[in-house]
Amino acid sequence: MPDGKQEETTSAQKSTLKETVQAKHEATKSGAETDSAPSPDQRQKKDKPTESMGLEDAVTNDAAIKRVEREAAVEILRNEAELRKNAAEDILNLFRKANLFVLGFLIILLIVDISLIYAGEASVEDRIVNEKVVMSLIGATVIQLGTIMISLSKYLFPTSDNN
Repeated sequence: MPDGKQEETTSAQKSTLKETVQAKHEATKSGAETDSAPSPDQRQKKDKPTESMGLEDAVTNDAAIKRVEREAAVEILRNEAELRKNAAEDILNLFRKANLFVLGFLIILLIVDISLIYAGEASVEDRIVNEKVVMSLIGATVIQLGTIMISLSKYLFPTSDNN
């Protein structure tokens, strides 16, 4: 579900990565290894094929740029997959915690029910936890599970319709 900000960041990451690889490639060609990126003027001169820069160099440079773009795209897809996986795990953990809370509350009510019946303060017909409560909890759990599965499947496996 990319938005404008994410696309802008991705584009900036690709551009920075491409510039770094170009600088390393040029430094390796000249025989000197450098960690600093060339200035914009130097980059502009190196990007343009000139008379001193042969056709082979321009083709090699274009191939390196395309390779870097592919590597950047793969890295972006891996990061996005990792984010989706983490989000899915967080949602499922929230689902587990909510249902454990409801189950704990139900057990407490059941204990109160049984103790009131055995103490003689309530009759079996006056129970708090009866068949209606159990059926409501089962129905609510089915609806929760269905909603979570639909939401996760749309998020984890996006189509062009739900971007």
